[in-house]
Amino acid sequence: MLWVIIMKKVLLYNIRDKKSIDIKMICHRLHISFEDVCEERYGYKLSEILGLTSEGAQGKGESFSDEMLYIYNLTDYEIDKFLTQLRRRKAAVALKAAATETNLNYNSYELYKEISSEHKAMQNGKALHNQT
Repeated sequence: MLWVIIMKKVLLYNIRDKKSIDIKMICHRLHISFEDVCEERYGYKLSEILGLTSEGAQGKGESFSDEMLYIYNLTDYEIDKFLTQLRRRKAAVALKAAATETNLNYNSYELYKEISSEHKAMQNGKALHNQT
C-alpha cells in the first residue's frame, strides 16, 4: 500500500514574539506545519520554499517589513478554522494569501506586492482587478 502524505503548511513572514508563538501553537493544534521565512530566501519561488521544486533563487528578493502569511494546501474549512483561531487569539495578520497555481511561481516579494496592493484597494472600497 502506498501512503501519500499531503503537506499542509503556513509560511510566516516578519511575525515575531507572542504573535509568532500563538500562530505556531494554532498550527500545531490543527496539525499544520509552519516555517518562518528568512529574508535571505525572499528570492526563491514559493514552490521552492515549500519544498515542491528545487530551482534555486531566481534573483535577489526584495525586502519588506509587513507581517504576512502564506497558506498552502488547507481546505476551505481548515482555512476558516485557522483564521477563526487567529482572531480569537488576537493574532490576526492583515496580509495573507492561500496558495494558487499562479502564486506558487511568485517569489516572496512578488506575493507581498500583490496582496498588499489588494489589501490597500479593499481598504479603499475598490477592487484591484476587474471581475468579469
